[in-house]
Amino acid sequence: MTDRKAPLSGADPGADAVHDRRGAARLLRGLLAVCVVAPPLLFLAATWRNHEQQIGVAEAQANATANMLREHALRVLDTHVLALKQIAERTRGMSLEEMRDSRELHRYLADLSRDLGSPNALWITDAEGKARAGSIAFPAPEVDVSDRDYFLEQKDRDAGIFISVPYRRREGTESWAFGISLRRTASDGSFGGILHVSLDTTFFSDFWETAGPVAEHLVPLMRDDGEMLVRYPAEPGQRLRLPPDSPFPRAVARNPNGLYTAVSRVDGIERINAYRRVGPYPLTISYSFATNAVLGPWWRGIAVYGALAFLTWIGLIAATWQALRYTRRAAAAYDELRAETLRRDLAEAALRRAQRFEAMGQLTGGVAHDFNNLLQVIYGGLRLLSRPPKPDGSDEAAREKVMESLNGAVQRGQALTRHLLSFARRQTVTPSVTWLKAEFERLEPLLAQVLRGRMGLTVAVESDGPVRVDLGELELALLNLVVNARDAMEEGGRVAVTVRDARRPPAEGAEAEPFVAVAVTDTGSGIPRELLDAVFEPFFTTKAEGKGSGLGLSQVYGFARQAGGHVTIDSEVGRGTTVTIHLPRAEAPPDGPRTLPEQPAAPPAAPLRILLVEDNAEISSMTAAVLRHQGHTVETAPEGTAALERLDGGAGFDLVFSDIMMPGGLDGLELARRVRADRPDLPVLLATGFSDRARDAAAEGFRILRKPYDYGELDRVLRELAAGMRAVPGA
Repeated sequence: MTDRKAPLSGADPGADAVHDRRGAARLLRGLLAVCVVAPPLLFLAATWRNHEQQIGVAEAQANATANMLREHALRVLDTHVLALKQIAERTRGMSLEEMRDSRELHRYLADLSRDLGSPNALWITDAEGKARAGSIAFPAPEVDVSDRDYFLEQKDRDAGIFISVPYRRREGTESWAFGISLRRTASDGSFGGILHVSLDTTFFSDFWETAGPVAEHLVPLMRDDGEMLVRYPAEPGQRLRLPPDSPFPRAVARNPNGLYTAVSRVDGIERINAYRRVGPYPLTISYSFATNAVLGPWWRGIAVYGALAFLTWIGLIAATWQALRYTRRAAAAYDELRAETLRRDLAEAALRRAQRFEAMGQLTGGVAHDFNNLLQVIYGGLRLLSRPPKPDGSDEAAREKVMESLNGAVQRGQALTRHLLSFARRQTVTPSVTWLKAEFERLEPLLAQVLRGRMGLTVAVESDGPVRVDLGELELALLNLVVNARDAMEEGGRVAVTVRDARRPPAEGAEAEPFVAVAVTDTGSGIPRELLDAVFEPFFTTKAEGKGSGLGLSQVYGFARQAGGHVTIDSEVGRGTTVTIHLPRAEAPPDGPRTLPEQPAAPPAAPLRILLVEDNAEISSMTAAVLRHQGHTVETAPEGTAALERLDGGAGFDLVFSDIMMPGGLDGLELARRVRADRPDLPVLLATGFSDRARDAAAEGFRILRKPYDYGELDRVLRELAAGMRAVPGA
């Protein structure tokens, strides 16, 4: 038998199948549309994103290279400016004639030129621009720089560190250079010439050739006026001055350090340009490369990926189209299975209904069997008691024995009802947090009394709880297990009750839960393995006819589940059985050990005016008679609304005694709430055989009697309530 869900009565499962089939076709058509549209859109989006990433990487590389080139140019310029300042200190106080005739000064200049590590020439000129000393030869050659801008700027004023425009050298070479000059002041304070270093532009361009990640790049070093000092690649024999509205000068004017992408006016190529200010000097260096140098290989790669994506796209469309055609063909075959599927579902549903009816019949038959036995005892006892007693009193002992049998039948009926409710997890429970050690010290003598003959009992409490349980239900469960153990050990044996810590295996993503395991182990005959799965079913028993109802283990199962735990059984034929109740540990502090308090002497019976609310006429009549026999004044009401009318009519009562389950819109709990709200000094006592509302009533603090209750218990509760009323001032 499968676990398929049976169709609802009157429903056509074939209609659902047709709906599912049509839904599948719609889904495939939608999938086909998605396959046509989505891949190109996703490819374009991915291409654009990758394009932006490539540009971002190229810009980051340009910025890093521009930073490196700035540091190189700054070190070179700082080094040569420092050399000029050292020459100024070295020649301080020397006359032009002394400098011209000093071979030692020439060697100093030559050594300093070599130490600078660049193609350069160091010069000292007079006020007319004639060379007086130099690093190239001794004596200094006849060199006149009076027409150079680096001389003219210093002649008219002190220009500080002045960097000239590029010029062609006069030392018989075709190389280009630019000069850095410092003004010399004569002893009388007038213009005394300049200190000058001539830097070959190839020193920069050779270094720039291998700089940066892109082979074809452009590196210009520009003065603030747009004059290009050095440019890689070089333009032989040409000077270049950029107009102010060119992209490079405009970008520098906006921000001294930055990055921009623009089309060059020189060669018409779009480039990514990263530029940096060179320290305190009026210079800016830039690193540029064509965007096509980065995007060219990328476009070629994208073309390959695009071709593969296109082929995959076509294949996906073809596969989806084929699946749609297959779905349409499969629809006809699916229709052929429709009738067979319907017949199978109906057969399974009928089988499940039969199984439910069988289980219900077993439950009903077992309850009817046990209750008929109890009714037979009650009927026979009532027939015997209906006979008049013998005048000589010789049948008094027999009549007392009949009364004991009747009381026993009522108690067994009450226990049978509790077993059923515990199995169904509908028993009204009053759990409390308690220490198990104290409870088992109290229960051990009671459990020992259940055993007989050559049977022994050992109790070992290895864990002291605490747990939250209904102590009465725990006691009943242990008694059931010990009784079962006793019946399984006809030749004698031992029963061991152990309490230990345990942990339930953790669920996925959670920790193991702490439990307290209460195990009852016997050395009896055991249970066959094939019957273990059925032992917790109601009325299932391995005992002989008349030896038990089969509700003992079902009560244990219901108690464990209602307490939030579980129960397991392990048994081997001829070796014995172990039943373990796993109870969750309590987080709250225990309420204290359960002890039987010393019962105070009952107060004298005080006549009470009682309003009895009971919808069952026989129970109402009998209970009213008993209460009147106990000395109380009783008025009755058949349901809650009538009781409120009696109370609102002005009748004075000392207590309201009401059943919980009553017909109409006002049950016993609602009546108790109304009485508590309107008359808080009027106590309410509730009674019930079974009701889900009893849990709510207990939680709200109402006193509850379980049916069937003993009239002695009723008298005791009334005495306690009477004592409570006397303890209230003014009551």
